[in-house]
Amino acid sequence: MSSIQSTLQFVSDLIERESITPNDGGCIDYLSGKLTELGFVVTELEFSGVKNLWAVHNSNNANLYDIKEQTLTFLGHVDVVPAGDIDKWNTPPFTPTIKGDTLYGRGAVDMKGGVAAMLNACNNFIKENGNNYNGSIAWLITADEEGIADFGTKAVLEWLLQQKVSINSCLIGEPASAGKLGDQIKIGRRGSLNGFVQIHGMQGHVAYTKGQDNIIHKVLPALSKLANLDLAKGDDYFPATEFHIVKVNADGGAVNVVPGDIEIAFNLRFSPKQDIVSYKQSVNDILAEFDHTIKWQLSANPFFSEPKKLAEAAKHAIRSHTKLEAKYSTSGGTSDGRFFPKTYPDAEIVELGPVNTSAHQVNEYTSVKELETLSEIYKEVLGLFFHKK
Repeated sequence: MSSIQSTLQFVSDLIERESITPNDGGCIDYLSGKLTELGFVVTELEFSGVKNLWAVHNSNNANLYDIKEQTLTFLGHVDVVPAGDIDKWNTPPFTPTIKGDTLYGRGAVDMKGGVAAMLNACNNFIKENGNNYNGSIAWLITADEEGIADFGTKAVLEWLLQQKVSINSCLIGEPASAGKLGDQIKIGRRGSLNGFVQIHGMQGHVAYTKGQDNIIHKVLPALSKLANLDLAKGDDYFPATEFHIVKVNADGGAVNVVPGDIEIAFNLRFSPKQDIVSYKQSVNDILAEFDHTIKWQLSANPFFSEPKKLAEAAKHAIRSHTKLEAKYSTSGGTSDGRFFPKTYPDAEIVELGPVNTSAHQVNEYTSVKELETLSEIYKEVLGLFFHKK
């Protein structure tokens, strides 16, 4: 079976399994079967009803825990976001549909396409090499990445740490490419901090406002100050910290009523250079004139992985198959790579996957040819990682 047939079959099989987060839709069992056929020792781990998979090939003594010092772990997720308005899809979201070189279906790019390419790469690498390579291959797959993510990768890593399993290199198949396959490799991500503010004013009739302040008018200069706070600048790897107001709600219930309260929500995407403690204090200082409450929610800390052996292998493989010189990047949203610093702070983390064309969109799609090339890149990464010093 050729590379493109295998990758396409794998991704099609995954797309047709309706796995809306945190339901795996049968994807975990499907991957367990495929990996078992390749000689992996597989276990399915369930935390609070969420299914996950941990599998190891070529471990010492053929068990799940005694993996070799040189191990490459493939990390991915099979859960997807809801399809949204079905009437806006040109094809059924959970029916893989090919038109020319384009594959449509929920999860095609985020990230069942990457998982399928990883599976085909391992399939071809192991068929060529058997156990005759210097190390172990591991898989960590979750169905809890798109949701709260408490019972997916985070829980599996904590479980692995308890089993004294060491992870030193991890390749994540997220759609990390920007415009062309392999144009960038992600070696970290910015953190995400949410702020939820409620400011209390005085409700009143718009025709009788003497002696009271319109809370909307009063708060606008403060919002401008928040938006213009001095934030950490970018560096060679991280873009600058960004602040965005994402919600402003003040409703008096009628057009002739000045609202009493106003609710504001904002998000900070921050680099490791950002002093979060000082930032929070600055926000409180700006809002000090108001009767207010503020709640903070840290969605993710920033993380950075110094590019080493795995990143260089990825760059070499990309160059070999696409002629592109991949750049290192930390742009975009959060990923499950954020859970490694707490449990495996020394692990090298590399994100390499399809072009992020349409993640979470209606009519999600990816290129069939790119998935074929991605599988070949992953296979070469395996060869370089295990055979090239």
